[in-house]
Amino acid sequence: MKKLLLMGAVAVVVFSACAKKTETAPAAGTEQGERLLRLAYILSGNGLPLSPLTIALEKGFLEERLKVLNVRLEPQGFVGGPPLNEVIAAGGLDIATYGDVPIIAAKSNGLNTTLFGIDTYNTGAFLMVRSESSYKTLADLAGQKIAVATGTFAHRSLIKMLEEDGFDVSHIQLTNMATRDAATALLRGDVEAGIGSSSTYLKFVQDGSLRVLKGGEERPEWNGSTGYVIVGDYGTKNPDIVDAFLQAIFDSLGFIKQNPEESTLIFSLTGLAVDELEQTYPKGYNWNISLDEASIAAFEDIRDFMVDNDLILNRFSIRDWADPSYLQAAGTKR
Repeated sequence: MKKLLLMGAVAVVVFSACAKKTETAPAAGTEQGERLLRLAYILSGNGLPLSPLTIALEKGFLEERLKVLNVRLEPQGFVGGPPLNEVIAAGGLDIATYGDVPIIAAKSNGLNTTLFGIDTYNTGAFLMVRSESSYKTLADLAGQKIAVATGTFAHRSLIKMLEEDGFDVSHIQLTNMATRDAATALLRGDVEAGIGSSSTYLKFVQDGSLRVLKGGEERPEWNGSTGYVIVGDYGTKNPDIVDAFLQAIFDSLGFIKQNPEESTLIFSLTGLAVDELEQTYPKGYNWNISLDEASIAAFEDIRDFMVDNDLILNRFSIRDWADPSYLQAAGTKR
């Protein structure tokens, strides 16, 4: 597992300038004949993602497939989707995998990306309060500060929770902050509630500091999905690299199914305890990557929600954005 710790110890990159030019930048610093794959993902902890990509890196699946093609991998981890979008806009990435809300927002705002895979409904959000607080329902939080990373799936989940209980965002004081900062602010008493993934909050539930006020266990359609995008013309110029990436993801999905215990140990490198992972992603959990009718429909629903709640203005076509040919070609080789 030492390999992943080294590969995952990448800098968190944030670009302040956000130009909309997203053509693939030249692969500076590569040796003659060597190509570069600048791969982005969302950090879960310890510089690592929490996804099949973690397995692809730790087990060497991606490295092995890229080595055959003389491709150097440059992984980049981000604390959230919005800063990742800034680097896409600056032309600093080739392939990225991240959450549905920011990935759709990027396309709506004109970033030149191609959707080539979706992992649907893979992350649940939970509304948390301090254990000693008197809050029992969302109605009790009227006028109170609720921390959420705006422009993320958790933001969407919060709006869905409010709507189900007959409210809108005017019912609360929505306070924008990164999920990890939100957990700290909630524990400190700076806000009265916070919403984010179970992987962020579960340890505080287990130690008794926080409790769940409202969760999405019964509403999987509230959960976040993950998208995979190619930036600019990288895919048309390097279809073999995209194929190698997908083959490595397929390798990882097969490994997870055949080796659930070892996979959980690898995922624990993110800093989550094994028991936390087993609650969040129980045995038999269906990690997947697809671009079928169901996954397209899920992204269309998220896009419509974002338009209806003024998170984006452009109701663009998900089907026109998506290119299933990469997955189809990769699948014929399995």
